[in-house]
Amino acid sequence: AYYENARINYLSAINIDSNFALGYQKLADFYEYLGDTLTGLNSLIECVTRNPKNADGFRNLGNYYLQTLADTTAAIENFQKAINIDPSNSSNYFSLARLFRKQKNRNKAIQVYTSALDRIGNNKELYNEMGNTYFEPPSRFEMAISYYKKALEIDSTLSYTCFNLGKLYNLEESGKDSSFYFYGKAALYNPYRFRDMIHPVADYYYYDKRYTEAKQFYQLAFNFASFTKNRDLERLIEILIIERNFTEAESTLNKYLKPEADQELYTKLSEAIGNASR
Repeated sequence: AYYENARINYLSAINIDSNFALGYQKLADFYEYLGDTLTGLNSLIECVTRNPKNADGFRNLGNYYLQTLADTTAAIENFQKAINIDPSNSSNYFSLARLFRKQKNRNKAIQVYTSALDRIGNNKELYNEMGNTYFEPPSRFEMAISYYKKALEIDSTLSYTCFNLGKLYNLEESGKDSSFYFYGKAALYNPYRFRDMIHPVADYYYYDKRYTEAKQFYQLAFNFASFTKNRDLERLIEILIIERNFTEAESTLNKYLKPEADQELYTKLSEAIGNASR
């Protein structure tokens, strides 16, 4: 009954709006889930037959050919139709270019992205994708860096682009500092997605005695559960003492550690603050 209700609802959505590409896509996914890939395919074909100017429909059909049926020839044909119908939608280019990237055909992927830039203009997502394409083996680091930085010129808060630059610089012999700089930016702009980078960045700056940089990441770390909470607190208090920011050190201690939770550590840090402030 559940599956039948789902099917009826998807069909009802299509009947209300026969141009609703997402409705056909959901219906195709439904049939694929049940193992009926042919009926799923026919649902998507019906969409573009009824709506020959629906670029989303052709892109969805291309993705189905690629991901479900492993028919790259039909996928390419439908992605190109989507581009021709709507040359202003970057998603259409992404689908085609990513197919070429999976085929390890960088030149064709770059041609698709270049065409997109010519038609759409400066686009942060396209620049990031260009960077990804040049980062893929065999890597061309300078080209990848240039396109990632073009993306950041448009939007400096692109956390995933910062993370990609962190990975790239980490592979360069003299790129360690740049790597942690961009890893840090990724963690600051999207701490939930890149929370695994918070401690490595904090520790890198701490051991390098760059306490101002380290401080913000240790503070950020307290937003997440961690087995190193007490160690982080010790280091943060140490940094605040070095900065002679005793009031903040005291408030930080009381905010993140209660005496009854760890009397020994609490006393140790409280005495350190008191001794340094005299």
